[in-house]
Amino acid sequence: GCDFYDKQVELRSNKRVHLSVWDIGGQSINSKMVGNYVYGSHVVFLCYDSTDQSSFYACDDWFATVNRTFATQSDVPGERKKP
Repeated sequence: GCDFYDKQVELRSNKRVHLSVWDIGGQSINSKMVGNYVYGSHVVFLCYDSTDQSSFYACDDWFATVNRTFATQSDVPGERKKP
């Protein structure tokens, strides 16, 4: 599953930004949906379970998946770069 949280935040500079946090915990790194979750993001946080060493090591794979997704993004909204 996927849980998400949305909030409008006003920064000290009086600039308003939209914060959207998606928790895709439990998703397989090979899931076809992962790219859809991170596509269009400006920031991605990779989190791990500090009591599970394999969770920490999996961050490398997640980082590679995020980088591949960002590599296909276009600067034009609604368009994807051709791989």
